[in-house]
Amino acid sequence: AGLVVLIASLGIIVRLLVSTGLSERLAIGMVGIASGNLFILLLLIGVLSILFGMAVSTLVCYIIVVILCAPALVELGVNLTVAHFSVFYLSMLSAITPPMAVAAAIGAGIAGAPFFGTCWQAIRIGLPLIVLPFTFVFRPEMLIGTTSTKLLTLLLVSIGLVALTCGVHLKLRGRWNFLRIAYAFLGTVALFHYSYLIAWISASIWLVLILSQLKWKDRIGGF
Repeated sequence: AGLVVLIASLGIIVRLLVSTGLSERLAIGMVGIASGNLFILLLLIGVLSILFGMAVSTLVCYIIVVILCAPALVELGVNLTVAHFSVFYLSMLSAITPPMAVAAAIGAGIAGAPFFGTCWQAIRIGLPLIVLPFTFVFRPEMLIGTTSTKLLTLLLVSIGLVALTCGVHLKLRGRWNFLRIAYAFLGTVALFHYSYLIAWISASIWLVLILSQLKWKDRIGGF
């Protein structure tokens, strides 16, 4: 019965958003605030997703936010499927981001750890989830390309995410700590640079560096 009431209420909300034209006006307003910048627009959608996620479940949050925000992404040239994937993943961020951070709160309660400290660790561990919605937009071939293109893009994105994660999490010794910055930079370039050639070069450089680190791990540390 509770589920039926929830779905019925959601249907009324969606109908109001569409019939009043609020979703279209909000989309135009968000594009204006972002000044046509996709990255800024995705940040705005992320903030909106976190705000809605404080009050409703991930599924409900996704449905509301996608109605409000997907038109803005499409207006800037983003494929509709890619827009939906990006909004869906952004809708899950409220589980690990303050002020609600339900998943982090549960984990903190079980471990007896401070709430905000647990939130910070959850954000660090969940970095790939935070970055992935942006990656969908800047690497749409991962979702809508041919099979070979999807596989190659998935490989590139995977390398980029691992490189970025290494830059955040690895603990290196002394002067070798600069490698963390290099890893984070190379991962970011691999994920977001418009030139696939430069992106693959960055990914290749990271692979060489990480394999070298594995060889000299006793001196450099990190593993």
